Amino acid sequence: MTKYRWQFRNYGWVKVNVDGSVSTFKPRVAIGKMVRGLNGSWMGAPKWWWD
Repeated sequence: MTKYRWQFRNYGWVKVNVDGSVSTFKPRVAIGKMVRGLNGSWMGAPKWWWD
């Protein structure tokens, strides 16, 4: 298994990670993202879901 670590970005850049899921039991979908700044600091994590 390969482990990935945070890699510093160039000045003026941010890193965005996005993930999504779908329920097999209910008609539900969710999408979330996480935004990290230049030094890896957390900048926000908005999320959305639909029923």
